[in-house]
Amino acid sequence: MTDIFKYKIYLLLSFAMIFLDQFFSNDHELSVLIFATILLVGGLPHGALDFFILKNIFKTKIFISSLIIYLFIAALFYILFFLFPEIIFIFFLIYSAFHFGDSDFKDESQISKLGWGTMIVCIPLLIDINNAEWFLNIFLNNQLTLNSSYLIAIIFLSSILCFSSRKNMLLKSLLICVYLITCLFSSIFYGFAAYFAGLHSVHHFKGWKSNINNDNLFGLTLITAVSALVVVIQLRFEVLPYPGFLTGMNEEVLYNVIVLLGSLTVPHMILINKAESLKKLNL
Repeated sequence: MTDIFKYKIYLLLSFAMIFLDQFFSNDHELSVLIFATILLVGGLPHGALDFFILKNIFKTKIFISSLIIYLFIAALFYILFFLFPEIIFIFFLIYSAFHFGDSDFKDESQISKLGWGTMIVCIPLLIDINNAEWFLNIFLNNQLTLNSSYLIAIIFLSSILCFSSRKNMLLKSLLICVYLITCLFSSIFYGFAAYFAGLHSVHHFKGWKSNINNDNLFGLTLITAVSALVVVIQLRFEVLPYPGFLTGMNEEVLYNVIVLLGSLTVPHMILINKAESLKKLNL
């Protein structure tokens, strides 16, 4: 039971989201901006930390090569997101389910991890189908209609997979309850933002913070700021043309934020898996 208090930031952020929604629930534009900002605040330092992980596990020449490869993969997926949004977004959604489970409960079985990540992705879709469809169709060209019966079945099967390992059963149950409550009493966007920034990103940072020291904090902040600048430049100058089915600034903001975070997720996962392998080999 005491393990839940290791997630104090998540609990506090979830409460803050519920409180915040009482004031801004009717202001859709501001809610989108808050959601996007929290995703960036949680996601960009999370990704910027990869620079220091690379630096610590590879020697100088290999580090430069690995950094170039990392940036190339990220840039490739960033461009592909604009060229083939439907295909890349579906890939990103499935990949994210694996990523959430693998990062949040890395010592559990692959099946359990997949179950956890799928629940994180699917619970908001069931709680507010209308807003979930609006969000997903920003990337899917208004081709998606969600079915509550299918979502219930997926969540039910995912919960069986999630708890199949019997490890951390109480902790996961409590965390899912907090997630459900936040999605229900604020919005699915605030609920996911609280999870992503307060649980997923914080848990990742705690696990890898040994790769940075106080001298590196400026570098971490700088990399985060440069990443955020990419979003601002794309929003202001539309360097890459948006898909024709986007209809307004709210959709463009979310599209940019998700594309940036999504393009960093693939090289991030490749790096973390490589780093974990090296740790197991004591290299």
